[in-house]
Amino acid sequence: MIVGVLTDDGSVDTGDVARRNRAHGLDHVVVVRGTEPVADANLVRVLLAPFAWARWVVRVGPDDTALVDHGVLDALPAERQVAGLGALEAVAHDAAGEPGTTTWAKRPLERPELLVLLALGLVGRPNNRSWFRGPVKGTPAVRVRADVRLGGGHKPHGPDGAALAAPPVPGLAVLRGAGAAYDDFVRERTVLARRTTRDDAASTPEVNAVRALLGAGLPDDVVADYLHRLHRLRFEDVEQARELGFLVEVPPPADGTTTSRPAPPAADLEALAAMLDAVRGLSRADLAPDHPDGGRTLLRTALERTGLDVGPAADLLALAGPRS
Repeated sequence: MIVGVLTDDGSVDTGDVARRNRAHGLDHVVVVRGTEPVADANLVRVLLAPFAWARWVVRVGPDDTALVDHGVLDALPAERQVAGLGALEAVAHDAAGEPGTTTWAKRPLERPELLVLLALGLVGRPNNRSWFRGPVKGTPAVRVRADVRLGGGHKPHGPDGAALAAPPVPGLAVLRGAGAAYDDFVRERTVLARRTTRDDAASTPEVNAVRALLGAGLPDDVVADYLHRLHRLRFEDVEQARELGFLVEVPPPADGTTTSRPAPPAADLEALAAMLDAVRGLSRADLAPDHPDGGRTLLRTALERTGLDVGPAADLLALAGPRS
């Protein structure tokens, strides 16, 4: 199974994000109350180690929908420790040209395609940062018991702290901008604009513009007008891009809301929640991607405090411990 980790800072409907991601391929989404997405993801990564059903873990943001083909994931060789989810960016419109359902998405383009957009005046520069309005990078899924850490900027790191390659795997993707309606757009961009730590998602030109508008001391009606303008920019020239083949269709799940895959055992989810409670308030320093411990001390503490059997976590605990 593949598990998503979502940090809840109190500003988003985590239930909606979890349902959306489960409908598109994640088997479970763990919601952690906090403000440190990287530390939260690495904490859940190590605490999942005792559960044999937990094979992969991926960090998802409030704006993300992981699109997972389980056949592709299951076919990866056992030695493959990282699986990249390539980035897609949602666009939406209805017959009247207004934002509607998110059924089409921008894909990363090759240089010849970008040159076409440049000639048409649809991008300022022939690169994907100009084509996308949000982050261009995708996100990695990592094997739970492989001691591969999730880092800032959606980069995986090895036990020595070095960044690892995470080329996109066909059949795996992360759809950004999943909340295409105006209210969702404003809420999500405002959360990113007010984030105290800056990652790729919080540093895009679009989010920087929202941050500047919110901090300019302008009247509310002026701010709202320009936020509407920013939102409309996302949906301009959709027809041209689709005709050129620069968009991909993201089909809805079979019944729109649910999945037929079995859920993780309820008892295991209760045990995982108990482990999270058991280490709440403890130092998270060893969860940093470059820390040699890699969170194993927190895992040992959680196991001791809950009395949970080590099980498959022995594989992770057997790896090299902290270096002096």
